[in-house]
Amino acid sequence: MLTRREALKIVATGATGTSLLMYSNAAAHSNIAITLPNISLEILHAAIRKLKNGDKVLVSPQSVDEKLLLKTYGFQFSEENADGIIYRFCPTRNKSIETISSIIYEDSKVTTYKIALLRALVDISSGLHSEHVFYDSEDGTDYAYIPYGLVCYQWIKYYWSLIEQDIPQIGRNTSLEFEKPLRALIAYAQQHYALSPQTQYLDDFKVGFLNGSELERLTSEVMSKLRSAIRSGPVRYAGNKETFSSTNRFSYTRNTKNLHSLSDYINSKGCIRLRLSLFFEMQVVGNILSDAIAIKWAQESVRLSERREHQITLQAVLPYLLTDIFEDRDQSQAREIATRLLQQENSLTCVYSGKELGKQFAMDHILPYSIFYNNDLWNLVPSAPAVNSKKSDKIIALDTLYTSRERLLEYWDYVAETRSEVFASELSSTLKIDTKSISWHAQLFDAVARQADVTAQHRGLSRWKF
Repeated sequence: MLTRREALKIVATGATGTSLLMYSNAAAHSNIAITLPNISLEILHAAIRKLKNGDKVLVSPQSVDEKLLLKTYGFQFSEENADGIIYRFCPTRNKSIETISSIIYEDSKVTTYKIALLRALVDISSGLHSEHVFYDSEDGTDYAYIPYGLVCYQWIKYYWSLIEQDIPQIGRNTSLEFEKPLRALIAYAQQHYALSPQTQYLDDFKVGFLNGSELERLTSEVMSKLRSAIRSGPVRYAGNKETFSSTNRFSYTRNTKNLHSLSDYINSKGCIRLRLSLFFEMQVVGNILSDAIAIKWAQESVRLSERREHQITLQAVLPYLLTDIFEDRDQSQAREIATRLLQQENSLTCVYSGKELGKQFAMDHILPYSIFYNNDLWNLVPSAPAVNSKKSDKIIALDTLYTSRERLLEYWDYVAETRSEVFASELSSTLKIDTKSISWHAQLFDAVARQADVTAQHRGLSRWKF
């Protein structure tokens, strides 16, 4: 009868016609699941069938192209010893990328719903609204939970211009489930707001609409139809059966009849559940992935316009999917607040340098507009023009942020007193912070620091130091 060592030797040399796999001797390598004395597609596929996530594999020294093959199949370098190189088998990242890719390029599409859902999840996970995401484990699997209210809000931003311009988003002889109420909302907003109806509407949505007002009624109908379309369509059918699911966990507002603001909808409409590994990939490559999805979305719009009376071109639709609606960087309200402080106190301080400012001052986005697309009052602070110019679109270094902490808190206090309703609604809807809490200053500072550091880490961006 063969000993364990002799049997392993036969397997390793392929004497029985099997692949070159060797289950490591427990005494020699207690933490190694499999030894790979050679690398090939056949061997890797055989190994993958035997391995579990996190298992360690000992590999003989290999060439660069073999290293690339290992990475492709989820093997990540761990360490090197006298016997060879140890890799950890971590296929989850590869599966996450495959899931994203399949939704963009392979899933069958009769509408743009699947692409819209994926883009919304990417934009939320990689942006400031990620502060609203919940995290938990179920049956040993880690998940992220993204509120439906946020996804619906993103869909209003995406579809507004597309519907306004009559750019096809579904096959012929049918309409989007939410198209009729959204068209009604757009028409009313165009009459109600003098300039930039979409921008003003979304700003007011953060603050909230008056009970019983037409804007409240139209918003309620649109949000209801959007959630229904998202839940019954792409959440159910995008990717495989386990990619997305709906849950009512983390819904705290029970009275859903009186929803006035974006925060109300975020807190009351349940969440979309996805694996944490997929959410992480969306965070890391969000800025690149969002634009790639937008381009694919434009291509789908062109395809859906075929055989129609007026076929659109890619060049015609791209601007409506790639241009952020807030790109005008409206700073008028923030500048008005800083000017009032200067007039009242006869003093205005640069939050970064601490130097006194005169009438010639700049309003700086703490978190760069070019990255975060955010004009909330908490994100716009007075700075010296020269400092603002040097900071430009760089992300502030933590050291500089901490040395500016007291000046930031003091300025935020003034803004909160001056424009309490707008300031509170923006904090609540964007960063999930309640100004009624005695610790809101610390929560805001921590959120800014976290967003700056995580974004710089994920995107490899340079940091600005004063």
